[in-house]
Amino acid sequence: MPLSPPARLMLLTLLGFGLGLLPGMFSSVHADDSSESSAVAILVTATEEPEQVDASEAASLLPTTGEPVPTFAADQLADAVTVLAPVVVVGSVTSDTIGKNVFDREQISTLPTGDGNVEDLLKFMPGVQAADASNTSFAAGEILPPLLSISGGRPYQNNFLIDGMGNNSLIDPAYENPHALDRLPGHPEELFLNAHLIKAVTVFDNNIPVRYGGFTGGVVDIETIDPAAEVSGALYYKTTRDAWTKFHVSPANQAAFEGSSTYYRQPHFTKHNGGFDLSLPISPSAGLLFSYQVVYSEIPLVFLNTQKDQQRLNENYLLKFVAKPTAAEKFTLQGIYSPYKGDYFTKDTLNSDFTLKGGGGSLLAGYQKKIGEGLLDLKAGVRRSENSREAPKDYLTWTNSPSKNWGTLIGSTTSKEGGFGNLDIVQDSYEVNVDWLSGPLKSGALSHTLNFGSQWLLAQGSYDRDEPSYSYRTSVPTVPPDPATVCGGDFVACVPGEQYLRLRSVYGVSHAQAKINKYAFYFDDLLTLGRFELRPGVRISYDDLMENLDVAPRVSGSIDLTGSGRSKLIAGWSRYYGDTLLTYKLREKIPYLETQSRSSVIDNNVEWTTLSRVLFVDRFSKLKTPYTDEIVAGFDQILFGGTAGFRYVRRDGKDEFALEKDPFVSGVVRYAQLNNNGQSHYESYRLSFERQWLTQFLSLNVAYDQSTSTHGDYTDILLDTDLDRQIWYKGALYSPDEMPRNDYNRPWVASLLYTAKLPAGFVFTNTTHFRDGYRSIENSGDTVDVGGTLYDKYVEISRPSSTIFDWKIDWTPPAIPVQALTLTLEIFNLFDKKTYVGAATDEYELGRQFWLGGSYSF
Repeated sequence: MPLSPPARLMLLTLLGFGLGLLPGMFSSVHADDSSESSAVAILVTATEEPEQVDASEAASLLPTTGEPVPTFAADQLADAVTVLAPVVVVGSVTSDTIGKNVFDREQISTLPTGDGNVEDLLKFMPGVQAADASNTSFAAGEILPPLLSISGGRPYQNNFLIDGMGNNSLIDPAYENPHALDRLPGHPEELFLNAHLIKAVTVFDNNIPVRYGGFTGGVVDIETIDPAAEVSGALYYKTTRDAWTKFHVSPANQAAFEGSSTYYRQPHFTKHNGGFDLSLPISPSAGLLFSYQVVYSEIPLVFLNTQKDQQRLNENYLLKFVAKPTAAEKFTLQGIYSPYKGDYFTKDTLNSDFTLKGGGGSLLAGYQKKIGEGLLDLKAGVRRSENSREAPKDYLTWTNSPSKNWGTLIGSTTSKEGGFGNLDIVQDSYEVNVDWLSGPLKSGALSHTLNFGSQWLLAQGSYDRDEPSYSYRTSVPTVPPDPATVCGGDFVACVPGEQYLRLRSVYGVSHAQAKINKYAFYFDDLLTLGRFELRPGVRISYDDLMENLDVAPRVSGSIDLTGSGRSKLIAGWSRYYGDTLLTYKLREKIPYLETQSRSSVIDNNVEWTTLSRVLFVDRFSKLKTPYTDEIVAGFDQILFGGTAGFRYVRRDGKDEFALEKDPFVSGVVRYAQLNNNGQSHYESYRLSFERQWLTQFLSLNVAYDQSTSTHGDYTDILLDTDLDRQIWYKGALYSPDEMPRNDYNRPWVASLLYTAKLPAGFVFTNTTHFRDGYRSIENSGDTVDVGGTLYDKYVEISRPSSTIFDWKIDWTPPAIPVQALTLTLEIFNLFDKKTYVGAATDEYELGRQFWLGGSYSF
C-alpha cells in the first residue's frame, strides 16, 4: 500500500536522522576544497573599525556573491578584511555591465519563503513582477511557483536553468485550465525545486551575456547545493493552515466561498513543508549529498453535500556526487526527481476524481578543469517532464432516476458522473554544453578575457490518448419504466428499464510526436584598457523546427570615472531571440471531434451514427523567431559604505507569437495556428542600494516600469486586421501595441530587504514590497466619431496601491558544538492589508498568514 506524503516524509526524515548520528565513523574524513576558484571578502568601509567576531559568525555574514563561502580562522580575520580581486564566475565573463542579482543560500535561509518556492523571492529583485493572481485569497491551498515577468517579458519567455542546464517547458506553458477535454495545464518550468535545495539563484535582467539564449524576458539560473566537507545534515519542517490565515473575500462572494465545491475557491487548507539533507564524505576529495523535500497541501471542499479533499503534492529528491581528484578539476554527477501531483474532482459529478501530474526528473554530468588561467566547463544532461491526466474514461449526464439520483442532493434535474479520459503529454530533452573561459590575455595595456562555447539541445514532445473517451448526454427516459428498454452490449450509457443517452461526443485515439534540435555558438571578449571596459559578443543559433538561423549581437561597456572603482557609467545594446513551442506541432494530429447519435436501444440496437464533425483543428506554421532589442544605460556608485546603482532599460519586442483562426464557414475545416503578429514595448527606470555590515544586510530598489503589448500571450487571437485597428482612449487614438498590458504592469514597484542578527540567538528579517495601483483599460461599449470614422472608446480601470510587510524571525538557542535547533516564525502580510487582485472588483489577495516551523542541523 503506498505511503501517504506525511508518512513518506516521516520515514525518510527518520532515515536521514539515523544516518546523521554516525559522524564519529567519518570524523577523520574531510573533502578537499582547495580547488574552488572563487575569491570572497568581508567588506568594511574605510572609515569603520572591523568588529571582533568569531570565524563562524564571519562566514555567515559574508557578502552575497552567490559563490561558495570559505571559513576563516580567528587569527585570519584581520587579513581577510580587505576587498579582493573580482570573483571569476564559471562559464561567463565577469563584468560590472552584466545586469544580474543574486540570492545566495544564506539570504534564502533568512527570507520568508512560505511554500518553499524560490520564485516567491525573485519578485523583490528589480525588473521582476509576479502575476497579480499569484497570491489570491481564492487559492490559498495551491503550491506551484508563481508566474514571473522579467524586464517586461511573459513568464514563458524566460530561460530557467538548473545548474546551467535548461528547465523550460515547450508544451503549452501558458495554458491553465485543469478541466479542459483535450488540453492540459502547463507551466514555464519543468521541475519545481524547493528553496532548501538551492545554493544560489541568479537573475539576469539586462545586458545578459551571450552564453544565455532562448528568452526575450530574463534568465533564472539556479545552482543546487553541494555535499559538505564533513558529515552533516539538516531536518526541516513548517506548516500553515486556514485557521492561521486571514481571507479577504467580498460580501457578494462570501457564501459561495465558504461553501465552495470547486478548486478555484479554497476556504480551507492545510500545508506541510518539510524534508532533510545529508552530506557524506566518501574520500578526502569526494562527497555525496542526498536530500528530500516535500510540500503537501490538503484542500477540503463540498462534494454532493458532503466533504471531500483535494490534494497537491510536490516532491524533490536530489542525489549529488562531487569529486575533486586534483586541485584543478571538479566532477559532478547528480540526479533530480521532482514529481508534482494534483488530485481534483469535477464539481457535483460522481466518480469524477482525476489526477494531474507534472514535474519530472533529470540527470546531469559536469566536468570543470582549470587549464592555466583558463577554465573548461563541460556539461551533459537528460531530463523528462510530463503534463498528464488520469481520469475516468467517459462523462455521462443522466436524468434523475431511481438509480441515478445524486443530482437531487444539490437540487439539479440531472445527475452527472465520470471524466474525460487519460491523456499523456511528455517532453524528453537531451542537452550538451561546452564553455571555455580564458584568463586575462595581455597585449600591452589592453587585456582580453575570452568566453566562447556551444550548446546543443534536442527536445522531443509526445501527445497520447490511448483509448477513446466519450461525453454522453441527452437522456431518453422511459416513463413509465419500460422493460423493453434493453441495453444490449451498452453497459455504459444505458440503464435497463429507465433511460439511455442518445448523443455523445467522441474524443478519439490520438498519438503525435514533435521534436526540435537547437544549436548555438557564442563568443564574447571582455576588453579592459585603463578605466574603460568593453564586452562585445555574438550568439548564433539555429533550430530545425522553424528552420531559422538567428544572429544576436550584444555589446556593453563601462567607464570608471575616477579610476578608483567607486563611480562607473554603464551602457549596452543587445538582441535576444526567444524560444519555439512544440504545442501546435503536437496538436495538429488530434482528430476531429465527432458528434454521434442513436435513435433507440430497444431490441439490442446500440449502433451509433455520425451526425457531424467539428471541423476545427490546430495546425503548425513555420514562423520567425520572436526577438527583443534592448538598450541599457546606467551607473554604479560606492555610497554610504554600500553600492548604489541606476539602470534605464528599454526593450522592443517583435515577431511575438499570437493566435489566428480562419473565419467560420459552415462545413469547411477551420484552422487555428500561431502567427508573428505580436509586438511589445517595455521601459524601466531602476534605482538600487545595497549594503552589508557584519550583523546586518540592507537592500533597497525602486523601479518605474511601463509595458505595452498587442496581446496577452500566444493563446490570444491577433489577426492582421487587428494590427490596423485603433481605439479612442483619454482623448487620443492608440494602436494595439500602445495598449497597456493587463498583467505584470504595475508602474511603480519598490522592495526593501533588511536582515539583522540580534542578541540571544535571534535573526530578524523584514521584507517590504510596494506596488503601485493597478492600471488597465477596457471597452466602454461606446464609440467616438473621429473624422467620420467610428472608434471604440476605452476607459481606464484602476485599483489602489499596496504596501505589504513580511517578517521572518529565527531563534537558535545555545546548543552543543556543530549542532543547532532553530525555531521559525514567518508572518506574511503582517498588517493584514486588503489588496485587489488586478482588475477584479471582488477578488483580493491573502491577508495575514502565519507559518510555524523549525530545523535541526548537525
